[in-house]
Amino acid sequence: MQNIPGQDAASSLAEMRKFLIPSYLIATIVYLIFSLHYFTTGLGGTMLLVITLVPIAYIMYVLHSLAAGELLYPRLGLKANIAIASVYIAMCIFSLIYMRVEFDALIYDRAGFFNTPDKIVAVMMLGLVLEFARREHRVLFYLILFLMFYSVYGWIFPGILGHPGVSWTRVITSSSVEITLGLFGTYAQTGVGVIAAFFMFLGIAQGFGVQESIIRTFTGILAKRTTLIPQTAVVTSMAIATCSGSGAANVAITGQYTIPLMKRAGFPPLYAGAVEASASLGGLLMPPVMAIAGFLMADFLGVTYFEVIARGYGPALIFYAIIATSVYLFTTRFVRGGGRSPNSALVSVIERFSKIEVVNTAIFFIFIGVLIFLMGVLWYEASRAALHIAIGLFITASVVRMYLHTGTISDKIREWIRCLRRALEAFAEVTAP
Repeated sequence: MQNIPGQDAASSLAEMRKFLIPSYLIATIVYLIFSLHYFTTGLGGTMLLVITLVPIAYIMYVLHSLAAGELLYPRLGLKANIAIASVYIAMCIFSLIYMRVEFDALIYDRAGFFNTPDKIVAVMMLGLVLEFARREHRVLFYLILFLMFYSVYGWIFPGILGHPGVSWTRVITSSSVEITLGLFGTYAQTGVGVIAAFFMFLGIAQGFGVQESIIRTFTGILAKRTTLIPQTAVVTSMAIATCSGSGAANVAITGQYTIPLMKRAGFPPLYAGAVEASASLGGLLMPPVMAIAGFLMADFLGVTYFEVIARGYGPALIFYAIIATSVYLFTTRFVRGGGRSPNSALVSVIERFSKIEVVNTAIFFIFIGVLIFLMGVLWYEASRAALHIAIGLFITASVVRMYLHTGTISDKIREWIRCLRRALEAFAEVTAP
């Protein structure tokens, strides 16, 4: 995205941030409330949940873009962008209310025979998603357009690629209001119905500084020996991968610490970035989250999620063993000296880890163990197990933060509120499109 042109527009948007940021947090809280209601009651199932949360997630995306100082359409100016954003939000709210009110009719009464209001909502939701794809994933946008064209005009393609084709109405409705398919289909339902519970755990861990504690602790331990400094990228990425499920999120969390360390130790910048990126890709493989792949494998194979992650540890550990070996070979090439004390250039980068860092690290791995126990021994569903450890981590991290944070009671409460807000923002960042 492009930054807002002109100082006047920037200052105007800075004033708007006073409204946008609270609105963004309110949308996040509403999203969280619906998620918690489903995880604790199961009422409505994932289909009702997904038609509720996808529009809310889009609202969060629009508000976050503006709050971050980025216009949806930089050439149109601030007022036009605010108007367009308001229209997008209104469309999302209308679609949310309409589809919840007409949910039973869409599923049972009018499935395949949608009326005019249904088709209007279908065009609105599909249009919003296509616009999001155009802005954020340009290649995917053109691929979707091609596949839609192919679905309608299949008769013009030769050989085995040819088919009679379907109507544009069928393409649009099957991609939206026909809830079992399209943008409300299996992927979206898995995301809001299962992965969101793990995102709660991830958001709490990030908001209360648990992830930063893990990085500081392992960095402080390994950096005592210069030749082990490059391995911090491997170890910290593997630890964060257990709850991130994303290579990009892993890089964003660990790279700000490990890349400067590797560069100071002697790694060329290109190699330092490559090591961190390679190690962070393990976020897609490392149980118990394994991105969306593990959940889809469990669904397609008809097995429990624990059976997938139990077998996923093998490839994940082999992956990290290979990365660690490769990093060791690069270390022998770039890093000189095997002394136990890092040089002065490294001392300024290595952060001392305190008592709370060690406690947070221990708490994190204890709850990862609890998650595996709940799914593997007690046979909890993945979403239920993740919800339990998210609540447990929230309570434990809150108690630890209040107990170890220095200051008066009011200072402790302000610190807890700050951590809670960070947790909400972290949850929103991984949840919104």
